[in-house]
Amino acid sequence: MDILRPTALLGTKLLQNDLCVQQVQAKVHKKRRNQTQQYHRRINKKWGKRYGTKLQPCAYRMADGTIITHPSLYAQFMKLYKADFGPFDQYIDRTPAFL
Repeated sequence: MDILRPTALLGTKLLQNDLCVQQVQAKVHKKRRNQTQQYHRRINKKWGKRYGTKLQPCAYRMADGTIITHPSLYAQFMKLYKADFGPFDQYIDRTPAFL
């Protein structure tokens, strides 16, 4: 499923939470052609100790289909949604309830 296109997620509840972050290594070693996997792993471990980690915004999918995202990702998603479907005002029914 293409998670970047909002049409793939129609009908899914989308929530935002500031605590939706994951810890990733601050600097990652790039494996080159002449380097073995063992060397790459060893250097990556050293860089992890030297440069530490950082918090990166992420999204989690719950068992019931709800998606919880960081507010920065939520803003990006809503920007994509508005680009695909236009402003939300055209989908709101403006007829009075008593008619």
